[in-house]
Amino acid sequence: MIPRSAIVIPSSVESNHIIISNMQMDTTSKNIHDNPNVFISSYDKEFNKCIKITGYAKIEDSGDLFNKIKLLESTRCSFVPKEIIIVEIKKLEIVIEK
Repeated sequence: MIPRSAIVIPSSVESNHIIISNMQMDTTSKNIHDNPNVFISSYDKEFNKCIKITGYAKIEDSGDLFNKIKLLESTRCSFVPKEIIIVEIKKLEIVIEK
């Protein structure tokens, strides 16, 4: 299987987890149900560094946290999340390019 990637803007970032609103990532959702291990990478061009995160994901489609993110997203864009992906950060690595 060829790995897929999705470009996302996190809904919330805390010291131990990242929350991503899932509005159209059906394949990602299925993959997380099958295997909750995730890898996230982000590149900051201004500071010339890459952030690599490994962790475990879980999906929620109801509850207080889901409703809070749903309200947040309604003020940011016209999409309503079907669910949220909560990634518990296990390892974070910052790589500075030279």
